[in-house]
Amino acid sequence: MGSGFVMYCAAGREADREGMILVVSLQLYLQRAQFVGEDLDEAGIVPVHGAHFEAAGGGLVAARTLRDLGQDVLVISVKGGDTGDLLEKELHKEGLETALVESSTPTPMSFRLHGRQLYGMDVEEYREDPIRVGGEEMREMLRLYDEALPSATGVLLCGDSPYQGADMLYSEMLRRGHEAKIPILAKSTGDSLLELLKSGPDVLVARQEDFARCARELGATEAELRERGFDADTGAMVITQGAKTTSLWTHEGRLDLVPPDARSRGGPSPGEALSAGMLLRLIQDWDLQPATCYGIAAGTAQSLKPLGGRLCAATIEGFYRQVRAVVSEGSTTSPG
Repeated sequence: MGSGFVMYCAAGREADREGMILVVSLQLYLQRAQFVGEDLDEAGIVPVHGAHFEAAGGGLVAARTLRDLGQDVLVISVKGGDTGDLLEKELHKEGLETALVESSTPTPMSFRLHGRQLYGMDVEEYREDPIRVGGEEMREMLRLYDEALPSATGVLLCGDSPYQGADMLYSEMLRRGHEAKIPILAKSTGDSLLELLKSGPDVLVARQEDFARCARELGATEAELRERGFDADTGAMVITQGAKTTSLWTHEGRLDLVPPDARSRGGPSPGEALSAGMLLRLIQDWDLQPATCYGIAAGTAQSLKPLGGRLCAATIEGFYRQVRAVVSEGSTTSPG
């Protein structure tokens, strides 16, 4: 892959500029994690061996990954009620700076139950409906976003919201970020994918199943959907398939990247870790292919973390050296 995309990102900021990466999410929630036994006790009750509250939701794995790699982060989102106050407190305890808009509805909760076989994927999760985000909350988020942009070196838009107009919020943030010449990576879980493609992020990260579903709903092929994105000046698309091959698409064609051979332990949101690692390295003027490989390494490291805890930069570096570029059927770009 050529380096023109990275040169474009670097051109929009001073070479020695220091700042933070903005992580924007519309779906934060307060999670109660409980560690339960597999067998009933004498009273017929499942014993709970431990429990704690933690902040969870779209964008937080990305924010934590950036923090663990030494990057300053500002999380822009929405909170409400007592659960929202506790969510904000948990984020601050983790060392994450926040700009949270107050909503009239409470921050939802999630209950995550861990059995004894943690590494055997014995985990269940139950989640309340997302917090309601209306026009007033979106306008306030845009105001906070505008205030933070002058100090930003990059923006990561994460996740979706089921409420009408939320995808337009991301589109407007993309437009304003482009005007400020700030590199923007969008990580879509599906519903906002088309709107993001039409708005032309510097990088779009999406799962293969979501990308294929979006194409079907439009009555288009995946190739036609990619073309729509490139026509709207999307710089690159990273299409993930879990532990399988990740495809990096640009105007020049496709490059397939094989992740390290590491068995997932169910760590949440490896795609967010991929997005965070990739964006950070692009901001640091890495070329597109190695930055994508580094992101894949961060995603692999995250997949090995069924519980909390920090990512280790040395672990990511080790996995980075194991990512392989291959020429496979249908690929049009040779590995560099």
